[in-house]
Amino acid sequence: MTRKLPTLLFALLASVAVPITTAKANSLDKAQIEAMGERLNLTEAQRVSTTPIISEGVTERRAILKDAGIERGKKPTLSQWLQVREPMRKSQAETERRLSEVLNQQQMAEYRQIVKEFREKIRSQYK
Repeated sequence: MTRKLPTLLFALLASVAVPITTAKANSLDKAQIEAMGERLNLTEAQRVSTTPIISEGVTERRAILKDAGIERGKKPTLSQWLQVREPMRKSQAETERRLSEVLNQQQMAEYRQIVKEFREKIRSQYK
């Protein structure tokens, strides 16, 4: 169980990374959001509506990580994982709730797949 806990908690860090610089993070966010929009096949109205939802969620989750002292490129401690677990879960759930008001079921399923793929990518970095 203790070995699985960090892996499970790390899964909550989807779509987040503590940025090196704000400018770099903003350009990365924009590129990621554009790529996500293409993959979700968003209409222009959906693109306008989802961009702030996703950006706000990423910003919120980055702040949670920063407040816990989690730094990019460094493996978080178990204590840090436990500290961010619930706030990260709530943040992601709120993002999904807000997106579900804009996206159809097929797009939500694809969004969840994108998040899953990102989590797997992050997990592989800490094996």
